[in-house]
Amino acid sequence: MLLVTGTSGVGKTFTIEAAIRFNISLLRLSGSGILRSLDRPVAGLSDVEADENQTAILEFLGRIPDAEAPNILFDGHAVLETENGLWPIPLSIVDQMRIDGVALVADSVSAVALRRKAKGRSSTFADVTGLQKMEELRSRRIAQHLSVPYACVQSGDAPAMVRFLEAVRRPRGEDSR
Repeated sequence: MLLVTGTSGVGKTFTIEAAIRFNISLLRLSGSGILRSLDRPVAGLSDVEADENQTAILEFLGRIPDAEAPNILFDGHAVLETENGLWPIPLSIVDQMRIDGVALVADSVSAVALRRKAKGRSSTFADVTGLQKMEELRSRRIAQHLSVPYACVQSGDAPAMVRFLEAVRRPRGEDSR
């Protein structure tokens, strides 16, 4: 599985969906989509709810056969925005995922700020700059912790996303993490 991280509004979903058009064997799973299907909250979270959501995502991912994991692009975050501020995804959570690589989707602060504003989210340049930096640092830390490759992919660069996934994914049937 490729963990695709980035701030809300950076264009993760757009980039992932474009990558799938290049390689139809890929499957996008979204952390927020999984949570919505389980009637879990996805915005305005307390730290406790953020933690409970991670457990729910792990339980969902645990039902996916190992053979399918290499084709998954997991649309998620390395840092969540909670009522108490930024909440880094614990390394104990990513230890339980079958992650073969981490790709951070990045874009200009101004582009992200505009997209976030359109969605009614915090959109000052200072907020977006800080959030993107924290997302990048945590994404790198996750990759280092798991000893998996890391890449920064420009928002919308589907060919780069596909190349990175193909370079890091395990062959089908190989033991998972």
